[in-house]
Amino acid sequence: MMGIPAVIMKGGLGSTPTQPGAANAVGRWVIRAGIGASVWSRARLVVMNRDELADLARSAPVRARTAIVEGAGVNCTAFHPTPEPTPPVTIVLPARMLKSKGVGEFAGAARLLAARGVRARFLLAGDVDPGNSSTVHADEIRAWEEEGLVEWLGHCADMPLLLEGCHVVCLPSHGEGLPKALTEAAAAARPIVATDVPGCRDVVQPGVNGLLVAPRDERALADALETMILNPDMRTRFGRAGRQIALERFDERVIIPRMLAVYHSLRDPEPLASGPGTVAPSA
Repeated sequence: MMGIPAVIMKGGLGSTPTQPGAANAVGRWVIRAGIGASVWSRARLVVMNRDELADLARSAPVRARTAIVEGAGVNCTAFHPTPEPTPPVTIVLPARMLKSKGVGEFAGAARLLAARGVRARFLLAGDVDPGNSSTVHADEIRAWEEEGLVEWLGHCADMPLLLEGCHVVCLPSHGEGLPKALTEAAAAARPIVATDVPGCRDVVQPGVNGLLVAPRDERALADALETMILNPDMRTRFGRAGRQIALERFDERVIIPRMLAVYHSLRDPEPLASGPGTVAPSA
């Protein structure tokens, strides 16, 4: 109606897929309906994972104009394999300090492992987000530090250096699009422990480059982390596999051409028969 010749929309339901309740159900319906009405012949919808594709592109016309582009891509030259650092095993959660990122479960798992006598360092790398209703307050994080559960690094500008100094990357999130922290971990050949939720399960292949656990389950998270802590050969094997997955699926040299293909497809006013709608993650 405004005379805009072509539109690219970045799809996603935010945190609504992971939140129960009638209000979120209505929110999901509104988002789907809006996307369905907006994806016309000169529009393309870009989603980051298969769950978003299934949820948002339910009609054939929308699916035909939808592309899966797995995140923004990772620089696999800047993020590269390095030998493990010296013990103790160091586990890092790189994210904003939000409840929805599983920060509380991470601290809870550290407490369980300490009670079991399993020795490791647990690092939180990221800032608090005061404007977010899901934020974990600084006082709570400092209380965990005083308890000896975690070390809070705050914002870390040099992610390659951070990953070089850790053994395992952990993201017990309640839901993601395509977490850059995990694609960077894979590129750096670091094994991953994450939750079996959208986005995380698009990066982690269980038993190949990491372990997946149920969200909001501190005990399951502690068990998976203990497995990683006690098995250096597993960490090495998972790290190598993750590096290969990153090169094949998440490297900027793979992702950027896929995104450019979405733009080029707008030259065709008809629904895509074999274009971005068929772009999917490698098996």
